[in-house]
Amino acid sequence: MSLEQVKETGPTTVNFWHEQKDLMLVSLTVLFFYLSFPGADLPYFAWIAIVPALLAMQSAKPRHAFFIGLLAALFGWMVSIWWSVEGVAKISQSHPSTILPIIFCFCIYSALPYALSSWLYCRFQWQRSILGALKFATVLTLLVNYTPQLLPGNLAHSLYIQPSLIQLAAIGGVPLVFFVIHIVNALFAHALYLQKYKIRGAMHAVLLAVAICVANGWYGHVQLQKSPIETSSKQTLNVAIVQPNIGIDERSREDWPAAQEKINQLIEQAKAQHIPIDLIVLPEVPVPISYQNYSSDRLSMNNWSEIADVLSTSISFDGQSSSLEKATQYYNSVEHISHQRLQTSYHKQRLVPFAEYLPFEQELPWLRDIFPNTPNYNPGTNSPYIEIDNQQISTSVVPLICYEAVFSGLVGQGVAAGGSVLLNVVNDAWFADLAGKKVHLALSLFRAVEYQRPLVRVTNNGISGLINHKGVFDPNSMLKLHDANVKIVRVTPITENTIYQRYPRLFLLVAVLFLVLTIFTPYLRTTFKRKSQHEPM
Repeated sequence: MSLEQVKETGPTTVNFWHEQKDLMLVSLTVLFFYLSFPGADLPYFAWIAIVPALLAMQSAKPRHAFFIGLLAALFGWMVSIWWSVEGVAKISQSHPSTILPIIFCFCIYSALPYALSSWLYCRFQWQRSILGALKFATVLTLLVNYTPQLLPGNLAHSLYIQPSLIQLAAIGGVPLVFFVIHIVNALFAHALYLQKYKIRGAMHAVLLAVAICVANGWYGHVQLQKSPIETSSKQTLNVAIVQPNIGIDERSREDWPAAQEKINQLIEQAKAQHIPIDLIVLPEVPVPISYQNYSSDRLSMNNWSEIADVLSTSISFDGQSSSLEKATQYYNSVEHISHQRLQTSYHKQRLVPFAEYLPFEQELPWLRDIFPNTPNYNPGTNSPYIEIDNQQISTSVVPLICYEAVFSGLVGQGVAAGGSVLLNVVNDAWFADLAGKKVHLALSLFRAVEYQRPLVRVTNNGISGLINHKGVFDPNSMLKLHDANVKIVRVTPITENTIYQRYPRLFLLVAVLFLVLTIFTPYLRTTFKRKSQHEPM
């Protein structure tokens, strides 16, 4: 809009035009975020996803930029995790209308780091320089990745189907991949800011963004060609992945005999393949089962353990109770059965809010009236680590129950204890065929890259299979969705530690040091200059 047009139309029309433009740019960012995220699976949009929102902030006041960032991130999250409303409602046996406000509040909380970064972006005019773009990407990375999150998902996870672009995770984890994506976005936005009056500077920004993309891809390509240096054994671990496809309506012990018979048949099917099996793994299922607490389960699992060690995802409860309903303490657990004995149990530590426990129930007891059917599992305290030691092989696995696999620090505990194989047992049947299955897979897959460990996913009805230590899904290991089947996969345990495993806070320290140097050095330089000018000759 020209100066003459501004004079003719007046400030009200100009403000309205700017508001409409900002809303369109925010909507474009929301669309790009949705398209790039797992489910839509168009990851290339991640490299330009926040460019429109940054353009809307180019001449905005800090307060306005805060709301632009908040709005873009809020609706970006909403369109990306809308599937969770129905899934959590099914798990907790609640109405979706009671879950929707909770998800909305979660999205607001998750949007706050983006809003604060947007405020800083305009407050310090970071859009005006390449150094400013670096500062913005660094601050955004720190706020998003190092603040507590219930579901630590972001644009970095959109690259899960492009392993060559996520190999930097072995150096700096998800935060480093996140930083690379957002520095590219910020550089493109900076180039668009300059293109009207400083075309050479704009070209420099574009060339730098392209160079970062190419370097990231080249590094990933080189890493994919490498083999792990150290393995825990020359032998491999043959794992029978059991995918029983039990319906989510089959939730009582009365439903279990039919499901149990189905699992018996699948294990017999695996045995008939005449391939040595070291480990049989059962996923999370809707029915409460337990070797420790139910004699009928003990009988079946003892039979299975004659074939191989068994890892079963169970609901274990205190021995003083005669049933789960009467138990005062119960856990979502992985039980390790070997030689017809319960060797050890791992209790889930990261519980799903409103699905496995009711947050703030002590402080707000009226929440129980709204969510009367929400379980009250107890969190475990032992590290996720189970030893598999039999005549065929001696190794260790890191058992991760459901969404525990999305928390890098917890996985790191198991790897530090000696875990050489990651094992994720899941029941994503709650999310039907919605994007939740792929989101869960994407967030979990990054653990394989960060720690360079093979990841075996065993799910109730898909997505099941083997992901190698570089984050590549073995297509021959995959089981069809909604198919009751079993697959024996050959896994090579790995013991080599990555840079990220040895120094998980390395990127955090480098990022903080960069901000301190770039933000405070100019002030210190100015202060010393003023002092020197006032000193007597």
